[in-house]
Order: sequence, then structure tokens, then C-alpha cells
Amino acid sequence: MTDLKNHLSYLKLPYIRENYESVAATAARKQWTHIQFLSELIKQESGLRRDKMIQRRIRMAKGRLKIKLTY
Repeated sequence: MTDLKNHLSYLKLPYIRENYESVAATAARKQWTHIQFLSELIKQESGLRRDKMIQRRIRMAKGRLKIKLTY
């Protein structure tokens, strides 16, 4: 694992760790600025976190519903 991937793992940034190379290739092909490149990575990372948070909350709510139905 490269130093960058190690740092991204430590910072718990899985989307960026797994996709920075392909996004960099897209950025080069489309001639994005550094800011556009970083913005895309961060937008996707935050979207992944948001989706995981929603799924976690749904699981928690289902668990609470089962508890309430058993009483």
C-alpha cells in the first residue's frame, strides 16, 4: 500500500482511497483544476458517508420498532 493510501485509510476516507486514481484520470482528460478534482473527490466521499448514515439510522429504527412491538 502506498503512503497516500495508508494516510487515507488512517483518515477513514474509503471513497477517496479507492477512487482517486480514476478520478485523477477523468480530471486530466477533462482538464479540471485542482480545486475541481478535490471537490469531486470530497463530494463523492461525503455522499458515501451520508448514504451509510442513512442506512445505519434505518437499521437502528427497525431495531427500535421490533422492541416496541414486542412489549
